[in-house]
Amino acid sequence: MKCLVCGKEYDGAECPECRFPNVQIIGDYDEELKKLQPKIEEYRKEYLKKNANLSWKIGLRVLRKIGFEGERVKAIPEVFYFGTIGDILDKDIWLDNPFVGFANANKEVALDIVISDGTNTSNKNVIIPGVKDTVYLNVGIYMSDADTFCIKLKDKRGIVGMSYPCSVK
Repeated sequence: MKCLVCGKEYDGAECPECRFPNVQIIGDYDEELKKLQPKIEEYRKEYLKKNANLSWKIGLRVLRKIGFEGERVKAIPEVFYFGTIGDILDKDIWLDNPFVGFANANKEVALDIVISDGTNTSNKNVIIPGVKDTVYLNVGIYMSDADTFCIKLKDKRGIVGMSYPCSVK
């Protein structure tokens, strides 16, 4: 049997991974599962909150222009953090300042996402479809669980782009 909460295959009265009980459904499986779905989601969120490393930080790395070296632009990398996974879970979190560099992209835009556990840092290259007719965009993040995030872009009109779900691992 596959656990309805964590997806682990198991035999027995409860999942050995998350301890969710083996649910026996009598009658219309799909209809009864729909009725159980709110309880399953509630249990899943509580399980993830207790077992995920919610102190990991997620941010956006950008190049900040600091001047010129001859004819070349001199820039340094800077990370703007959305917060910890615990702060972000089940919320849209937006960075305060809009960013420039998306104008007339008309193609995929790559963003450098930084994930830090306090000791080690990893980077994820997140692709978002290009956005037309806008210069300044706010960058946001949404996490429905502690392992997966989506990056969003918005301008004064609202949401104008979103990434595919990405894993933090």
